[in-house]
Amino acid sequence: DKYFASEVDKYAIKVSKDNYPDIIHIGDVTKVSYSEGVLHTESGDYEVTIDLLIGGSPCQGFSMAGKQLAFDDDRSKLYFEYERILKETKPKNFLLENVKMKQEYKDVISERLGVQPIALNSKLFSAQNRYRLYWTNLTVLADIRDKEIYLPDILESEVEDKYFIKDGRLSWLKNFGEVKSKRGFIAFNPIKAKCLTVRSELSWCTTYIVQWPQGTN
Repeated sequence: DKYFASEVDKYAIKVSKDNYPDIIHIGDVTKVSYSEGVLHTESGDYEVTIDLLIGGSPCQGFSMAGKQLAFDDDRSKLYFEYERILKETKPKNFLLENVKMKQEYKDVISERLGVQPIALNSKLFSAQNRYRLYWTNLTVLADIRDKEIYLPDILESEVEDKYFIKDGRLSWLKNFGEVKSKRGFIAFNPIKAKCLTVRSELSWCTTYIVQWPQGTN
């Protein structure tokens, strides 16, 4: 009946409010607690039973691309906030998501939650290549089939000029890396995006898309 979200990034909150206006935003997760059927938050108290707890602590400490600080990373140690709230709310179901990580870190989380993670790649049901681990007591079907969703399926047909790739950058794309052409567009990087994050800086992780016949955008 109600969806509570603990988020502090103002842009993430703005996007979620635009897509799901009924979300109840409750602020900093470290200031959220639950006791005797009452959810205590920065935005107020709510008398509610929690049926499903979903979470995913920042991945920087666990990621293979990071410094491998694991639980010593101030961001990734927020995992313990998820565990704390899980113990307080005692929900019927829970789900925790995080990145591919060393076995030793994985084992710690598995032991503390009492379940082994399930590995899934979101490329099976989205346009993004996203391998992730899920610790949950929910039944997850192992034979999830590829829905064959690619970048052309989620792109807008008309975009503003400010998003167009400049000629210099287009030349760079043609000279470096692997450029693939498929279904009316050309992409530098795979047709399954490595990362669908909006970026302000130029990066090898960026997925560049050249749509035709709209010119060199």
